[in-house]
Amino acid sequence: MIEVPESRIVVERIDAKDIKMRDLYLQVDDLAEETLMYRESIAISVIPGLHRISATNRVNTKTLDIDVIPGETVGIAAVCIPSKSILAMLMVLTGIVPYKIDLWKH
Repeated sequence: MIEVPESRIVVERIDAKDIKMRDLYLQVDDLAEETLMYRESIAISVIPGLHRISATNRVNTKTLDIDVIPGETVGIAAVCIPSKSILAMLMVLTGIVPYKIDLWKH
């Protein structure tokens, strides 16, 4: 039997542009949802192939599809950043801090 090296996806929330508060909820494929706070990272073992990463703050959701090869560790950055729309400015006046999510491979 041929042994396939372990592959991993590591999602980090360490970007300085992050709002540094509020939970970010991550899910890889159909695995259990994980909570990611600022300055945390999550490592998930996966089989090689195509995988979908989903991040949500329960209002906004961002997804990223990645292809993982055998033995590869794929680094993903997750960030919660303030929204810059007119609607966002109106929401700030009401005490709600609107933000959006971004994900990218690094």
